[in-house]
Amino acid sequence: MSDLERAILEAVNAVRADLAEVKAKLEYREAVFVGWKQVADYLSLSEHRCRMLSLDPDDPLPYTSVGGHIEVVRSELDAWNMRRHKRGKRRKGKMGRGPKGEAS
Repeated sequence: MSDLERAILEAVNAVRADLAEVKAKLEYREAVFVGWKQVADYLSLSEHRCRMLSLDPDDPLPYTSVGGHIEVVRSELDAWNMRRHKRGKRRKGKMGRGPKGEAS
């Protein structure tokens, strides 16, 4: 392999490493919501409701306060939302109505 080919190969590898770093940063940014508005839009809830859910003593909406704003990791939010919906279904099952609207 000539010196020119080695230099080209080193340059290509350096560019690949830079692209991998940029890709990782972009994936991280896509996986984080910044602010209650983004969280509310994602959950199809109001910002106020999201703030109230973050104060739930049993299972609060997961967020981190960073320099005067909040950040929420999407995977944590999805896991929390699944738990929330499962709890809601259990509650509805216990307090729901039987056939023809009779109390169960």
